[in-house]
Amino acid sequence: MKNAERDRIDEKLAKNNLCYVLVTCDESTVDGNMQVRMSSQGDTALASLLLQGALEIIEDKDQEDGPVVNSNKVVSLEQ
Repeated sequence: MKNAERDRIDEKLAKNNLCYVLVTCDESTVDGNMQVRMSSQGDTALASLLLQGALEIIEDKDQEDGPVVNSNKVVSLEQ
């Protein structure tokens, strides 16, 4: 994800949400390294709860469906 695009998403999230956490990653390099970025805004305790809740959802899905290998979901931020 390009920095300008990420900045636009951060700006949109900040306008429309009390709190948010955005985690992104680039494709892995030949040696297996991956650039992971996280940004957040709002109360840190609430951001922590968001992450914990998201982890529970991912773990539940993983148990139901097996490992998620290539699941691409696009959520429009346009309103």
